[in-house]
Amino acid sequence: MEPLKRIKRRLYPALARHTSHTALVEGPLKVCGVPFRCLLVDNGNFTEHLQARMYGDAPKLLRQGRIWNPLLARRVIAANPGFDLCVAVLPQGYGWLFNRLCTFEARPHVRQVIATDGPWDAIRSGFHRKKKELSGKLETKFGLDYRLSREASDLALYYHRMYLPLVRRQFGPLAVVESYEKILERFRRGFLLFVTQGGEPVAGALCTTADRTLKFHSGGVLDAADRYIKGGAQMALYYFQLRLAEAGEFDALDAGRSRPFLNDGVYRTKREWGAAARPDDDNEPHVFLFAPRLSEALAHFFVENPTIVCSEQGLKAVVGFTGEVNDEAKTRLTRQFGAPGLAGLCLVSAGSAAPLDLPFPRPGVHTHAAIDQPTPPVGYSAN
Repeated sequence: MEPLKRIKRRLYPALARHTSHTALVEGPLKVCGVPFRCLLVDNGNFTEHLQARMYGDAPKLLRQGRIWNPLLARRVIAANPGFDLCVAVLPQGYGWLFNRLCTFEARPHVRQVIATDGPWDAIRSGFHRKKKELSGKLETKFGLDYRLSREASDLALYYHRMYLPLVRRQFGPLAVVESYEKILERFRRGFLLFVTQGGEPVAGALCTTADRTLKFHSGGVLDAADRYIKGGAQMALYYFQLRLAEAGEFDALDAGRSRPFLNDGVYRTKREWGAAARPDDDNEPHVFLFAPRLSEALAHFFVENPTIVCSEQGLKAVVGFTGEVNDEAKTRLTRQFGAPGLAGLCLVSAGSAAPLDLPFPRPGVHTHAAIDQPTPPVGYSAN
């Protein structure tokens, strides 16, 4: 290896911790078409995922470069910073500098956990009505069952014909694929749960156990085939893990991580099975959101991308609103966006001096009004 390359490789960890890639992009928001300019600061893939959510087509790149992270403070407090929103994904340790400057602070993921310490009827009562209907058909109508495996020979089937095909089908170029070695490491500490049909495995989940918790790490469907997905095999992974957790006297099913957006397909599916959102602080960077003002464009952004953020009261949902903020609207929004694990809403509307805080009547109260719309295909993110 050339001396210059060796030096760069040794310096990169420090460089990556204290400097970040920046991109100033602009384009119409995906649904409403309102022009939106965003400064993205990130060394990972969170903002790449966010761009795909925000814009229907690739946005126009106005400027890109690198910034020394502490200097970002000057940019975000400038009188005319030149963006509608800055999203900065920075390592842990920068909270002291930015948490008083940012409008909101989040994490790249939230964790979702389903309580299983009660009887089956109590667990099932937390399901969305569609999941209640589905769960009653998985065994009788679709003929699905499950079995557990700790056989090393089964891991290749799971990884190559279930996990990889589903992840690649659902996430395409944004897929985060774990290596076989990483999956094997977890398998040695856990087991596979196979959903079977006619005795043959058609879907699988990689699980471990710890502290009376069953943990769902990743899942897949055989060849990502439509006939198995439409036949309930993918959804059966949650159902049979819940049955296993309840029968095995586990207190909870840790359903893994999801992106922190209320309309994210992975988040919504786990919520429909009764999962509560929890902070995910395990070596996660911080996502700082800086808004120079509460503009109409910013309100539209949060209408299309309702985001789970951190607060002193716990996790909250930032939701945009473009109508008249009256008592009727407040009641409707708290009913619509209430969800297990969330303490309240932060409402962003054009012209307001600050986000409006709307606490829920009690922590975690929720209806399923917000998830009665069609749900995108469900995927399984690595934990």
